[in-house]
Amino acid sequence: MTTELPVPGPHNAITDVPGVLVGQIERTDTPYLTGTTVVHVPAGAVAGVDVRGGAPGTRETDLLDPVNSNPGVNAIVLTGGSAFGLDAVAGTMSWLEDRGQGVRVGPGDNDVVPIVPAAVIFDLGRGGAFRARPDRGWALAAIEAASKDPVAQGNYGAGAGARVGGLKGGVGSASVRLPDGTTVGALVIVNAVGSAVDSQGRLYAERYGLPGEFPALRTPVEPPPAPPGSAPGMNTVIAVVATDAPLDKAAVKRMAMVAHDGLARAIDPVHTLLDGDTIFALSTGNPPPKPRPAPDQPSAEQAPAGEAPAGEALAGEAPASEAASASAATAPAGEAPAGEALAGRAPVSAEAAWTSAATAPAGPSAPAAAAATSVPEVPAVPAVPAALRVTDPGALLLLEGVFAAGASTLARAVGHAVLAAESVETPEGRLPSYRDAYPSAFSND
Repeated sequence: MTTELPVPGPHNAITDVPGVLVGQIERTDTPYLTGTTVVHVPAGAVAGVDVRGGAPGTRETDLLDPVNSNPGVNAIVLTGGSAFGLDAVAGTMSWLEDRGQGVRVGPGDNDVVPIVPAAVIFDLGRGGAFRARPDRGWALAAIEAASKDPVAQGNYGAGAGARVGGLKGGVGSASVRLPDGTTVGALVIVNAVGSAVDSQGRLYAERYGLPGEFPALRTPVEPPPAPPGSAPGMNTVIAVVATDAPLDKAAVKRMAMVAHDGLARAIDPVHTLLDGDTIFALSTGNPPPKPRPAPDQPSAEQAPAGEAPAGEALAGEAPASEAASASAATAPAGEAPAGEALAGRAPVSAEAAWTSAATAPAGPSAPAAAAATSVPEVPAVPAVPAALRVTDPGALLLLEGVFAAGASTLARAVGHAVLAAESVETPEGRLPSYRDAYPSAFSND
């Protein structure tokens, strides 16, 4: 049994997960105090979602239900602007359409429908004007800026106008590399009715930090600040957890569900009727299969002589199976692996990973007559790792490790958001950061 301890990834951010990019845009000049954060997965990702808040604002979440046919997503948008902010998603979709990323619906390079679920926080009027909110141009600019770089935290992106209890909230991120090589990351917009600190002013999240991750905080002597305004807050915490472990849709859904435990550890209370707490989960280790050929492609009866019907192998090609479903044509020699494999699993190319083992036909795929033709043997193709399934007893321990890591990493991300946030002036008064509200917590005296 290994004694190796989990450690953060190089950036300690969701961008440590292979295949995950993050872009952000915000405005903090009066009357604005809002922004947009986009999580982009250029190769696609299997996705799930779990909504537990009583006042959610979301888009395209039904597609992610495991009983529905949609195989995955191209991006996730997290944005301010309440329900108005959902309109910003069109900017991200337009950017993806121009690059041919999405579900193919026609013969043209850009005949696609990008799949972009989204969730919003309530930050209307935080900067002074209810109409000062994100629009389509914001989400387009955010995805255009997406990169593998460290994630800017605090008053950035959708966290620009966020608050948590009586403190300034923001965007936070964290990651962990498990002993078997799996990477798990989280990104969160902390905008909760509840508090991120206990009755003594200590961060709930600090107890879940990895060794040396958070500063050595002391119990502060200052009283807690009062929430600005007299009306009940309208808020919402929205987040994305991601992993390069190859999960199927049901397992990704379960990952999103368990991740809510991380919110409950770092914020109290959560899932209130005034919050729309929503968590998306992504798996980049087993990207969704490429769409089936369009109906006008040749069928078995229509295929030209010597050409295999769409979806079937040419004579002599290695038959697809649940263990190996990629062809030599879709896995060029020397291509970089798409994500890091779990311990004991062979890495796969990005192209090979697209052809999911879950969709591969069992047994020979070529017609019997063609199979009898004598042709040179095709070299073996590295196996595509089968997706981990919640119904597979042999996968349960691996899955539980990934799920637990997602919850704890999300709790840590909440801590980073609160510690990185900076005080802002709002029409309701000053919204202090944790550092400004509790300076004695950082004292070395």
